[in-house]
Amino acid sequence: SGWFTALDAAGVMLRVEPVERRELPAWLARRLAAQGQRVADGDEGPQSLAFFADRVGRKKAFVGTILVCSLASVVLAFTPSGDWVFVALMRAIIGFGAAGFFIFVMIVQEFAPAANRGFASSFVSMAAAGGLLVGALASSFLMPIIGWRGMFAIGALPIFVGIAVIYFMPE
Repeated sequence: SGWFTALDAAGVMLRVEPVERRELPAWLARRLAAQGQRVADGDEGPQSLAFFADRVGRKKAFVGTILVCSLASVVLAFTPSGDWVFVALMRAIIGFGAAGFFIFVMIVQEFAPAANRGFASSFVSMAAAGGLLVGALASSFLMPIIGWRGMFAIGALPIFVGIAVIYFMPE
């Protein structure tokens, strides 16, 4: 795809290592430590977002994660060419916002009827994985037409979902 070609041209090599889910936080901490960075092992990121969601409400926290990701994506669409440090920073912001998407699972658990909670939670999880697949397929067709900036512009479209949630979803 275009992303891998651009990364390869910039001398960036991508290595995929299989990691079991329960070992992921410690693995990330080791990888960051190897780069001279320090992060605490565990689930501090999602826990801090859960703390925030409990204080301001799940609806506001959910909309906040959508807005953070969408606005960073808009900014990326207008990023000057070659400014890879800024791209990395904005992608990190998107990653922080995406860490809050688990709030949606809690919202589904609260509003789904007891008999359908398992299905509803599974559906949300499968939709997230399906979204990654659709995004990858769409990028292979759309990237040659609209370029990487256009792809980031499309990444801003969930902002309309956030606006709809503000008006139509109860707290």
